[in-house]
Amino acid sequence: MDSRGFRRTTLSLMVIITITVVAFGIYLYFNFTSRSSLPVIVPAKVEQFVHFQTRKFRDDFASAKPTSFIDSISNLVGSWVIFSHCDKPAEPGIALFSDVVYFKTKEARFMAFTLTSEESFSSFCDTLKKQNLISNKMDLGTYNLVKVAGSPVYFAFKHKVLVFAKPVDSTVSDESLKFALRDVFSGRSDGFITNAGLQALYDAKVQFIAYNSNAPEKVFGYHFQPNQLPKELVASLKDKSEPKAEKFSVNGPFAQIYQSLGQEFPSPGNQIESLFNGVFNTLKSDTILK
Repeated sequence: MDSRGFRRTTLSLMVIITITVVAFGIYLYFNFTSRSSLPVIVPAKVEQFVHFQTRKFRDDFASAKPTSFIDSISNLVGSWVIFSHCDKPAEPGIALFSDVVYFKTKEARFMAFTLTSEESFSSFCDTLKKQNLISNKMDLGTYNLVKVAGSPVYFAFKHKVLVFAKPVDSTVSDESLKFALRDVFSGRSDGFITNAGLQALYDAKVQFIAYNSNAPEKVFGYHFQPNQLPKELVASLKDKSEPKAEKFSVNGPFAQIYQSLGQEFPSPGNQIESLFNGVFNTLKSDTILK
């Protein structure tokens, strides 16, 4: 090989290596620092909205002990009967450090997680079907749907999103729930996330955001600190003005949502873990959780 050919080959390899390193660096940056896209699926009209920013919790509590809330998804997956055949919590394809988004509409309560692999979760569903733990998997175009046997809980998933759904009561028909899920997976750009006040709270770097239609013009953000009550910020839902600090109230929207999840108000020492348990408790049944 002549020197010119060698130089061209070397230069080409250097370019390829540089592009690969930069691309991998960008991937790592967004994977570990970017805000979750899960709230994008939340429809415009919701009665309640909760966003646990797990990645931010993990970063902000990195030096705090204990930080058991970081393992909440892993621990809960490990305790559910339907996951009992899995050797590892990550096997079903659910991101163990996923943000958690909870929202309620007139039809149902929903909880959304990030999937690391749609294929892994689909294979997991195939295994559950063989064990008669779920119904046949239905491909409804914009999402796949299965129902847990003997339970009112449904799994809906597509691409990188997994949603647990539970009708608010027995009067909600299967067709109504499917219609509600079609709205969730519609890919529309005018969802709840577009409210200016919500964006203002994200910019304020809160870890937890809550909206309750009992206070329809406001959205609340909370910044947690180890062994202390959270700092409470409030923003006008439609206005991206600077969020204002408020005195934390045990009777405020934060507590109301918590109570609607069937939980007592948590003490400062266990607030994070209790909040996760409260949200998961909304969708639990004897079939899923023992």
